[in-house]
Amino acid sequence: MGHSKLFYSISCALIAIFIILTFVIGLNVAIEFKGGTVLTYIVICRFDINANFMAVLLTILGYSINATIIIYDRIRENENLLGNKMELEDLVNLSITQTMGRSIHTTVTTVLAMATVCIVCIICGVTSILSFAFPLIIGMISGVYSSNCIAPTLWVHWKKHQAKKSHSGSKTGSTKKKSSRR
Repeated sequence: MGHSKLFYSISCALIAIFIILTFVIGLNVAIEFKGGTVLTYIVICRFDINANFMAVLLTILGYSINATIIIYDRIRENENLLGNKMELEDLVNLSITQTMGRSIHTTVTTVLAMATVCIVCIICGVTSILSFAFPLIIGMISGVYSSNCIAPTLWVHWKKHQAKKSHSGSKTGSTKKKSSRR
């Protein structure tokens, strides 16, 4: 597969993912952060953009989307349990705290496995797997940051903006009902 076809395939996949996730603003920005971070390290380290690059991006996206969805699901569960007893920021912080251990364990396990692969590749002089393992380490580290810090924070800001927008609409005599947190 030539570089132009590979680049075209990657671009189409990223555009499709971007379109699918447009409605989940925090997740979308977090995914762009992860992809940009990995792409930056691949360029700095002068790795080839090949099938390994595509595999790294898809693996990181899979891990990150899963981690972000788990946090959002925990927010939803806590919201159902606690109702309006907590402020939105406190609810999100509680949910992140409850899922942080899982995120850290998953990331540390994968990073240690990939670090071992990197060490073996360097000792044995194998570069083909190194171009997968090293970017995956970088992507996993940036992924845990963006899933736990960027996506929930943007979601809170988005919810506040929606609430402010609906509140200002009701002040102007609109018949809109006050929206819930969801």
